[in-house]
Amino acid sequence: MFIEQNKLFGKGCGYIDIALLTSALLSYETKIWTLDKRLRKLAQEFHVNYH
Repeated sequence: MFIEQNKLFGKGCGYIDIALLTSALLSYETKIWTLDKRLRKLAQEFHVNYH
């Protein structure tokens, strides 16, 4: 459902990446720190990237 609502198909991230993103969104003040360019871009879009 999260994937469909946010139109994440074809963004280059797999289910594990989406699970990490979803977990960060559900957790208070949790940020994603990754070297994966596609996951980093999504984390920036959702404002959960660590900078």
